[in-house]
Formats: sequence, structure tokens, C-alpha cells
Amino acid sequence: MLLEHEESYTVIKSSQIGVMQHNPYSWEILGTDFIHIEEVSEESRRLDKALKSWLSGMSLEERSDLTDTIYELFTSVGVSQTIDLVQPKNVRSYVKALANDEKKRQLIAGKMVTLLRAMKDAQHDKE
Repeated sequence: MLLEHEESYTVIKSSQIGVMQHNPYSWEILGTDFIHIEEVSEESRRLDKALKSWLSGMSLEERSDLTDTIYELFTSVGVSQTIDLVQPKNVRSYVKALANDEKKRQLIAGKMVTLLRAMKDAQHDKE
């Protein structure tokens, strides 16, 4: 559903929340089939709206720069799996790496501020 995916999709019930719902080992089954649910949560729809809004506010060059910078940051500390992203030792390494690189720090911090604004706006649309 996220980003530019407008084709139909099937939603499978997961025992996890957030991004961890994409872990196939969390997908619930009954007999020999997945347990399907009718639609994604309201939270997922708000996140989708916020991400689309955030990305539409960036040029392709800005998106590319951000993606490259984040990829470089993650690979520089050895992230190879989604679960590695939030490991405390890796988070400390991100902070240390960004402390030594003003350009990357400003890019990531600036884009995170605009993402938080987009998420706040999507939350207010609900109310």
C-alpha cells in the first residue's frame, strides 16, 4: 500500500505491529492458508498519507540524496537486516557518524523534521 503502490493488495493478519508486520514469520495462518483481513489499520492509512505528502514535497534529487545518505549511514555501521536498524549500538554509531558530518546531519535532520510535520498533519486530519 505504501508509496506509489496503487494496485490491489491482500492484507494478512500479523502478530506484530508497525514495520515488523512485514516479517513473514509473524503472519498468522489457519490450517494451510493465511488469515486475511479486510483492510489495513487506520494508523497504516495515516502513515501512507504522511509518507506520500512528505515525499511529494521533495524533488527527485532530494529523494536520491536522502536515500543515498541513509544507505551510507546504515552500511557504515554494518546494518544488514531490518532488526539491526534500531539496535542501541547502531543508534549510537549513527549519532557518532552524523556528529562528524555536518552536511549529512543537516540533510537527515531537516528531512526528519518535515516527516514529523507530515505525520502530525496526517494525525490532525483524523480528528
